[in-house]
Amino acid sequence: MIYIDDRSSRGDPAPYAAFQQNYILSRPQLDPVLDHFAECLGEMWTFYDAFTANAIVTSSLEFVSGCLLENLTTDMPINPLADRYPYFLRSKTGVAQAYTFMMFPKAQHHTPTAFIQAAPAISYWIDITNDILSFHKEELAGETGNYVHLRAAVVHRKPIEVVGNLVEEALRATESIESTLDGAALDAWRTFKEGYVTFHISQERYRLSEIAAALEPSVGLHGQQMVGLQLDGEERSMPIHGSIIVAIALVSSSVTYFLI
Repeated sequence: MIYIDDRSSRGDPAPYAAFQQNYILSRPQLDPVLDHFAECLGEMWTFYDAFTANAIVTSSLEFVSGCLLENLTTDMPINPLADRYPYFLRSKTGVAQAYTFMMFPKAQHHTPTAFIQAAPAISYWIDITNDILSFHKEELAGETGNYVHLRAAVVHRKPIEVVGNLVEEALRATESIESTLDGAALDAWRTFKEGYVTFHISQERYRLSEIAAALEPSVGLHGQQMVGLQLDGEERSMPIHGSIIVAIALVSSSVTYFLI
């Protein structure tokens, strides 16, 4: 997924434009990595019941289409009245439904009725948690085509304020998920949640260690706690309550579980 995400945004879009048609017609892909990806999708019915495998494959195909759409709309101005568009795009590029359903293999005797009502909240949590934990690296790279910036454009707020909103939404989603699931399905979710956050913390791709090394508490307007960051020679400040990335970067299990 990371390969497709990175390559589709910078390279030739042709392999991604042709992926679904080639997949459905069992034709070779235009990129050998995509051939392997197609083979992996074909194995989903081995590990998951029919509905769950179908949902994983559908979400994965939508992911490739979403990455293609991002490439095609790179320079498209965002109409501030198109308030549904940011999440329309994000719901495709996040491949969150695939990750959601992958938590529940048939070998663990999961059935759709055990988790399906929590699936929408899990999918949303996956999307926005990635947005939160990617915000730092994407800001440093000057990326503005992501969900945070697109949503900021249509709600007329600063991107960092949108991140704050996403933190609160992630908390509410977690409460909903953990109130809906029980038994083995709840255990599967909690295992995934810990692994998902740990993956972001441990990968240099997200550059979160830079924040942990740069923490410098201060007080902002109205007595609000702020964190000062010395990044790439530039001083930045952001509200502690509004940035999950600051707390996550502390690699403190107590803080991690409080925020996530």
